[in-house]
Amino acid sequence: MGKIARAHRGAAMDRIQAHGIRVNACFVLGLDGQTARVFDQVLDFVADARCRSMSR
Repeated sequence: MGKIARAHRGAAMDRIQAHGIRVNACFVLGLDGQTARVFDQVLDFVADARCRSMSR
């Protein structure tokens, strides 16, 4: 499966959820080699992808 371009993530997520499919986004942070910047990167992804449900 290929990656979805950043510009298309929100539209793709909207199409998926419009069909009644719930998307649950789960993220594992704090892995070796990650810096504090990963938190901002995840928040940017969530905003871009229009995630409506997340686990923490």
